Amino acid sequence: MRTRLRFPILTALCLLAALPAAAAPVAISGQVTGKRAELQTGGKGAWQALAPLRKLEPGDRIRCGPDSRAVLVLLSSKERFQVEPGQEAEVLESGIRGAKSLGGLTGPAAATAAKLAGSRTGAFTARPAERFSPLFRGFKGWLPEGERRLRWEPAAGAATYVLSLFDARSNLVWQSERASAPEAELPAEKEIQARQPYLWRLVPYGASGRPLPAARWGVLTWLPRAEGEALDADAEALRAQDREDPRDPTALFLLAELYRQHGVLDGTLETLSTLQSRGVDGVELPLAETYSQLGPFARGLASVEPEDR
Repeated sequence: MRTRLRFPILTALCLLAALPAAAAPVAISGQVTGKRAELQTGGKGAWQALAPLRKLEPGDRIRCGPDSRAVLVLLSSKERFQVEPGQEAEVLESGIRGAKSLGGLTGPAAATAAKLAGSRTGAFTARPAERFSPLFRGFKGWLPEGERRLRWEPAAGAATYVLSLFDARSNLVWQSERASAPEAELPAEKEIQARQPYLWRLVPYGASGRPLPAARWGVLTWLPRAEGEALDADAEALRAQDREDPRDPTALFLLAELYRQHGVLDGTLETLSTLQSRGVDGVELPLAETYSQLGPFARGLASVEPEDR
């Protein structure tokens, strides 16, 4: 039996839908350690678990239990603030009251914080998800807009393949004919939207015509070429900054959100999975939210499902 969610996804969605229109976010949560870092939206109502990559608005309050800390990044000034154990802080337009300043971000992380100002993302709770995979070796999560030829890594013992594409509502967009080579052509008349993530599912078949147990899935996004190349450059700069100081995960958290802003959720999943493998606290929450963005089919493949009510 699979482990259930601690909180129902549908309940979380209903709560989010009931919220009034919010002001533009002014901060984002970065590293969250311990199990008692909490958020009170707008400074009123129930407290909820604070996860990395949570967008914060003026009036939001954060409190940390005796074993917890939270690092918040102010998007306008790129300054980092830390809420210490046992403290409570309030998000302001131009600062974090009650939190300790850790100084400003530098380099690519500072530039990325500026790019993220104004975009919105929620968060959901779920157990760690099963591993997705890249479409092919070296895949960066996106293809140039207009590219119709799709290729993938061959599977051992496969005689034919079927590749399927699904949109974020889990609707089947396209399914290939049986392909003997590890590639297929997306029909020219099939409309594909840029910056929209598509979930792909690849099923290999053996010579007998039966499916092999090596089915794979992942995420694919089409981008204008110039936008994709600029994203790759930003991503490499952030990764380089992370390599210089791997103890501070801020650069990778910002990278995960930058990928999401462009709709390249393959990159978001890959970056968050890297943080999870390092043992960084709280990554399961934005991971589950990313799977939820990809629709019910992705949640099923990733073993992320709502709790029985």
